[in-house]
Amino acid sequence: MYIEIEEDIIKDAISKSNNVVNTSLDLLYLFALSAYKGRHYITVPCLVNNKDLCSKLQQIMSKRILNMLRSAEREYVQWKTIRENVIVHAVVTYKKLNPQNDIIIVDPHDESNFEPYTKCRVLTEHINDSAFFEYLVRFYKNTHNLSKCKTCFDPLMGGGFTTADILMHEVCNREHFCLVISDSDKKWPNGKNGETAIKIENVMNSLKPFNCYFYVMKDVMEIENLIPKKVFDVIACERFGYKKIFEKESSYFDMKKGLCISDLYNDRICKYWKELLKDEPINFSERDTAKKNSKNKEAYLKEIKDKHYANQLCAGFGTDLLEMCVLKDKNVAHPEVVDILNNIKREDLTDAQLKEWMNIGQIMFSWTCCSRVHQ
Repeated sequence: MYIEIEEDIIKDAISKSNNVVNTSLDLLYLFALSAYKGRHYITVPCLVNNKDLCSKLQQIMSKRILNMLRSAEREYVQWKTIRENVIVHAVVTYKKLNPQNDIIIVDPHDESNFEPYTKCRVLTEHINDSAFFEYLVRFYKNTHNLSKCKTCFDPLMGGGFTTADILMHEVCNREHFCLVISDSDKKWPNGKNGETAIKIENVMNSLKPFNCYFYVMKDVMEIENLIPKKVFDVIACERFGYKKIFEKESSYFDMKKGLCISDLYNDRICKYWKELLKDEPINFSERDTAKKNSKNKEAYLKEIKDKHYANQLCAGFGTDLLEMCVLKDKNVAHPEVVDILNNIKREDLTDAQLKEWMNIGQIMFSWTCCSRVHQ
């Protein structure tokens, strides 16, 4: 994250230089190490043109540590460029400022347990999700002349419904910056978000934590819908998924398991898919029969099972679809797919994908941007 340390922190450290306890100086040492390790993009604007303040600070802090604290001044990309392309940044100060939508105020006195110098946590439903999102960050950086900027974070895995529980832990502990990104799990454009997304929204909207931010995908069902068609063109000979979906609308198609009767209990969802696939030889008659003979969804699913209906109307592309996209799983990763994702262009994405790639890319960059590691 882009973090500004205000002048009052520096002056407080200098004024207490002879004290046994100097929390401001301790904080500066921790931020210096954080900058040196490339955990955040840390700036101290008041030191840029103030030789007197620098001289006083150097009297209580070694030149090496001071250089570490000011390492952002030697970055390839200027502060202003970073600030212009992030949606949020943090200000560390003792001043009683009112927080704004794009500014996180960190008061070390009020938030004594908070550790803004540690890596941001990125919480997703699966550990591979955050690895895939790194492609989106790269895309965002490339389209905004930020390719030399770095990012850094610790991934957290939520595991579906428990994602909200882990978020609650981060919110209540108030120790780290934490970004959570969730699938919408919507089955059609006008559908409601799924249970995981709703739980995350409830936690964030009810507690309004200063250190956390959430994003629920708006224009697709889940992360697999963000995989560009170019990837499926490469794996076409290996997978038996319903490839015609890319000629229609793939944003709400379940890329892993396909379109299944069991997911079509809701008449509005079914109507959407019937309309979308009306020119295709896909038979919805067994779905309609099961719905007609059922009083509720539980009975509907039992009817499908008892009558041995063919549940899958359109085949998916497999549960390991995401794993093959990320290098962190080298046993499954597809080298050509990884190369494609590292070099995606706007024209490779659908309108819905482009919106999500830009949104998630900007949010991830804002919360995880950092300086380069200094040796």
